[in-house]
Amino acid sequence: MLVLGINCAYHESAACLLRNGEIVAAVEEERFNRRKRAKASLVSNADELPSAAIAWCFEVASKQLGKEIDWSSIDHVGFSMLPEERFRRNTEHAHPYSPNAGDFGTVEGETDFRDRCLAVRENVSALGFGGSFHYISHHLCHAASAFHASPFEDAAVLVVDGIAEFASTTAYHGRGAALEQLWSVDYPHSLGFLWEKMAKFLGFSEYDACKVMGLASYGDPVAYAPHFARFVQTENGFRIDDGVVRFRNGSFRGLEEIFGVRKRNAPVSSYTKETEPYADIAAALQQMTEEILLDLAKRLRVETGSRCLGLAGGVALNCVANGRIAAESGFDRVFVQPASHDAGTSIGAALAIWHDRLAKPRRPVSASPYTGPAFTNEEIRDALDACEFSFEKIEDITSHVADLLADGAIVAWFQGHMEFGPRALGNRSLLADPRRESVRDILNDKVKHREPFRPFCPSVLVEKAGAWFDIEPQSGGPEYYMLRAVDAREGVRDRIPAVVHIDGTCRIQTVDRTMNPRYHELISKFEERTGVPVLLNTSFNDSEPIVCTPQNAIETFRKTRIDWLVLGDYCVSRNAREPA
Repeated sequence: MLVLGINCAYHESAACLLRNGEIVAAVEEERFNRRKRAKASLVSNADELPSAAIAWCFEVASKQLGKEIDWSSIDHVGFSMLPEERFRRNTEHAHPYSPNAGDFGTVEGETDFRDRCLAVRENVSALGFGGSFHYISHHLCHAASAFHASPFEDAAVLVVDGIAEFASTTAYHGRGAALEQLWSVDYPHSLGFLWEKMAKFLGFSEYDACKVMGLASYGDPVAYAPHFARFVQTENGFRIDDGVVRFRNGSFRGLEEIFGVRKRNAPVSSYTKETEPYADIAAALQQMTEEILLDLAKRLRVETGSRCLGLAGGVALNCVANGRIAAESGFDRVFVQPASHDAGTSIGAALAIWHDRLAKPRRPVSASPYTGPAFTNEEIRDALDACEFSFEKIEDITSHVADLLADGAIVAWFQGHMEFGPRALGNRSLLADPRRESVRDILNDKVKHREPFRPFCPSVLVEKAGAWFDIEPQSGGPEYYMLRAVDAREGVRDRIPAVVHIDGTCRIQTVDRTMNPRYHELISKFEERTGVPVLLNTSFNDSEPIVCTPQNAIETFRKTRIDWLVLGDYCVSRNAREPA
């Protein structure tokens, strides 16, 4: 039986295909169309299918089954939204201001959005689909991605994002194949929307929560904590005064009055006396978010009695908050869906059909995030033959690259199946020596072209992580997916300065031999040469989606200051290839 999960209601469009309950493929549309998040979140484009992602899922299944798979082969399709529920709840809600005309929150905008979502069923039928189509609660899809894709048989599940149909936060208890909803927090009380609004207040886009989190480490939360308390109530959950924040129009007047500073018209690009108040505001926002999430997790620990917790939703990408939840909430084990953002609801939609609608039992799941496209050495060679760079096939590629890294090179590392989710986890990564502090500025300025206060991840051998960082790694924990911040241990911070943030923390990725054997082997060989079982790892991209194909990798290599490109077993230099 083939079950296809689709997300394209808002943004971060993606597709996931299950075969008899097991993930065949899961991939984000942005990796194919090369537009971040695949599309903007508009009332007018919810019917814009992730066509390339779906086609790739069909291609993988065709190879596995030895026959052509197309829309007519699919038994069930799940879409991660309840359009009628969303329409009803949002048109009933009265805002204390006027939302942007024709946009979300208006009758006109909500009507358009509902109709576009409903059109998806008709559109896939026109493409040849003749099976059962399911509209599924957005938060149930998030929850299913965090529970059914986890190793837990019993777990509390917490979903926190901007908005689903109307809820921003929902709690579940997962047992066996069942997910029971416990409670929810409705719009406008939304941490996800608050982060989007505050990111724009600081001069970034609404999608730049990661930049706000990086800036927060430079600020002092004490300075602006009282200001947040004037419009965010944090006792017994949280409530937000939307009359101040005005989520659904472009006004920042209420926030400017409370904080006593003007909204920035340009992003904070460095930490200076001028930008210090904005760093302090970011720090207060981060601290408040941590406290709210930690309180919600502790509440779930008591209500469910479970020893395990699953997290999903865009706010679950906050690695600093995840670090505190893992250490302080009272749960023994925590799983954060690697694709916690909306792309992950494609997995959740498929799994919700399998377990909830079809009542199929749980089965062992793979914790691997490597569910995207892979390319053979032959396909890589074809791409290299068409480019201008010289290249060589290396017999022992990990030893060769370990030498390059130890000598100070920046290496683009392209291997195996692409990761699903926003983090590059060693298959589409830029790698460097973490002992060299200068490499951080080189990467930010000359390669990634991003703000100098942004930190980089240390990928560390899981068996060595406890000696270098304040952590006891758990199998499949958030640290496996670069979704947990921890302190670097005293005595080692000076040995890996390129990956230690200003506050002494690191957003680590623990690398398991069974999950990613080649990356584990590379780090091990780097340790043999340097005594350091850590590599600096950042996503292989430059203000674009993470590279997907060899052609994408070559193009990004061409336009940046990366020293070497490694595709499979091929090592590519910047030298021009001799004419044939």
